[in-house]
Amino acid sequence: MDFTPRNTVSRLCNRGMNEEALGNIETAFQLYMEAWEIAISDTDKFTAARSLGRHQDEPHECLYWNEQALQFALRIDEEIAQEYLSPLYLAIGKSYETLHNYSKAKRNYQLAAGFIPYLPNDKYGRAIRTAVEEALIRMEMRG
Repeated sequence: MDFTPRNTVSRLCNRGMNEEALGNIETAFQLYMEAWEIAISDTDKFTAARSLGRHQDEPHECLYWNEQALQFALRIDEEIAQEYLSPLYLAIGKSYETLHNYSKAKRNYQLAAGFIPYLPNDKYGRAIRTAVEEALIRMEMRG
């Protein structure tokens, strides 16, 4: 994926993340929306939608943007996109869980588990693995 400084969408999303870190949530949101509005490629649309999905207060909005991101991720070269699918399915599962749709939550957590082998072996990858495992345990406890 083109997350280089030359890519305008990536630049806007990176600026958005910096603004978030400073506590400027509204500014970050505006940068993500600007990225979405100018995104043309599937990769850029994925990047912008994923940024928007991570920062929604309303569960329905979070689900909407994460499902948008998923649609574009599935259009990207499979080898490149695979490492992003586990956290994306995890986020979608969490949205469904928050909305009390446990069957769809469980299904998305299972899909997230299927892409765990593609996660990087770093702190982020380990955090996603743990979150998926914990989500599946929660779903098993629900029956």
